[in-house]
Amino acid sequence: MNTENGVVGIDISHLTFNAHCEGKDYCYSNDNEGWQKLCKDTKAETFAMEATGNYYYRLAFYLHQKGFNVLVFNPYRVGCYIKSLGITTKTDKHDAKMIVQYSIHNEVSQYKWKPLPKELERAKSIVSLLSSLRGIVSAAKNVQHARKLVVDENDNLLDVMPKISSVLKEQEEKLKKELAMIIADIYPDKFRNLQSIPGIASYSAAVLLVHGRGLECFASSRKFARFIGITPKINQSGTSVKGSNAISKCGNPYIRALLYMCSSAASLYCKPCVELKMRLLAKGKPKRVVRVAIMHRLVKIVFGVIQSGEQFRGGKMAA
Repeated sequence: MNTENGVVGIDISHLTFNAHCEGKDYCYSNDNEGWQKLCKDTKAETFAMEATGNYYYRLAFYLHQKGFNVLVFNPYRVGCYIKSLGITTKTDKHDAKMIVQYSIHNEVSQYKWKPLPKELERAKSIVSLLSSLRGIVSAAKNVQHARKLVVDENDNLLDVMPKISSVLKEQEEKLKKELAMIIADIYPDKFRNLQSIPGIASYSAAVLLVHGRGLECFASSRKFARFIGITPKINQSGTSVKGSNAISKCGNPYIRALLYMCSSAASLYCKPCVELKMRLLAKGKPKRVVRVAIMHRLVKIVFGVIQSGEQFRGGKMAA
């Protein structure tokens, strides 16, 4: 277990960040000058922070390059820890102190941070950008549909919306091609093998490999499913509380949505998934439950293909 000495807790934002070390509080600008002052003032070996959007990345990268230990925590878990202590105070200064406390009471080896390889970091940024573009395309379609209800069809007011959608789709295809090239270069065998699974296309395979870092950081298919957020969340206590079960949704929402779309094709063309669907429907299971079960089955198949290093042959899955 760590002691507070030598651990700096950092609560970071766009322009500034607060730091807490050995009972002292600091505030710096989130730039190279502020980072240098942080290292000079604290003289610590370990720096802990939350994965707050992309704000943390430059500071974490700077500290890692300088040879310091960098810990990056899930903000949700830190928030739950603070609530468990009954603390209601919410300031940047206080959060920096709580991050130090969180690092003390947890096994920090699993949180040690190191930057991704340059090409993999670019691939991750592309996936994030594609996720945003898809939201914009959807919003453009919704605006066009809504305005048609109140604007005359001969009015050219909405002519701009198809143009926006066309440009966005063009950029989307361009980014997808670049993503496929990067992943094919980094994980050639895994990328090819995943596409042998019915329902997993090139883009889906690339996204899974990007966010799962080649699926090398997961010890089992269940841990990969937990990362995606499709493991069951059970709400039960004694004999009086028995809530409805649902998936946790604590993982990556974009991968979860993508896997949901993949399960649609897999339920028609992937033999293990088709058999599972027919068996569950025969038992009277709701279609939504069946779809989640197929997503679980796909995760096992994906993990099994990665483990075996071979293409999918119709039945090989992870345990």
